[in-house]
This record gives sequence, C-alpha cells and structure tokens, in this order.
Amino acid sequence: MHCLTYSGAKFLQQSLGYAEDNIHYPKGRNSFFSRDYFHRIATIDFNIRLQKWLANHNHGLALFHPYFNKSPDHNYRKAMTAVFDGNKWLEPD
Repeated sequence: MHCLTYSGAKFLQQSLGYAEDNIHYPKGRNSFFSRDYFHRIATIDFNIRLQKWLANHNHGLALFHPYFNKSPDHNYRKAMTAVFDGNKWLEPD
C-alpha cells in the first residue's frame, strides 16, 4: 500500500498550488495501517459494488463520505459525517 506523506502533501501545496483541503493523506502519527487497513478496504470494496449495482439498476449515489475522510472544519480530527449530539461527537462507521 502506498500513501502520500506529509512532505508530499506540502510539495503539492507549495510547488503545484493544490489546496490543502483537496489533499488526502494520513495525518496522524499512529499506525492506521495496522489498526484498520482491512476495514477501510472493505468499506471501499462495498462502495464500488454498491455503485455498480446501482448503475446496473438505473440508480445512482449522490454522496459518499467514508469515515476515514476527515473534515477540514475540525482540523482533520473528525469524520466529515460526524455529528454532535449535545454531549459528545458521534462518528458513523
């Protein structure tokens, strides 16, 4: 598996003018690979199969945000789909 590094993300921003919000790369120092690699792959596989099924039945998917895409609104620490219930943040998986 290959991932963009922090240095690669900075290069895209500084040298090629990419917006930080459009660059996806692992931002934490903990090992996401060992923690949930297979779960992420299963999530992506499910999305691919779902979209193929929808296309074969003349339907579409207007929006898909996997839990591992973090929101710039929360300094990339919470999922784009996180909601606050008044007491704590909930992140659907």
